[in-house]
Amino acid sequence: MLDELIGVGQGNVVGGAFSHPVALAYRVDGGEITGRVKDAAVAGNGYELLKRIRAVGRDAKWNSGTSLVPPLVIDAVNVARR
Repeated sequence: MLDELIGVGQGNVVGGAFSHPVALAYRVDGGEITGRVKDAAVAGNGYELLKRIRAVGRDAKWNSGTSLVPPLVIDAVNVARR
C-alpha cells in the first residue's frame, strides 16, 4: 500500500512512463498490513495503471493541498527496492 511519494520523480507526460521514489509504503498480505516497505520506488505507465484500477475508496484526502484524491486499488504495480 503506497501512502506517500518523495519529491518530484521523473515522468513522460505524453507517453505516460514514470519512476518515483516512495516515502511511505506498507506490505499487505491477505488484506492485512504486515509491515513497512523501505527504500522503494514505483515505476510504470500511468495510462496503463488507470486501466488496472480494481477499486476506489470513499475516504479521499487532499494531496499537497491541490487535489482531493480517493484511495485506489491498482493491480500489478511495479515496485523496486534497493
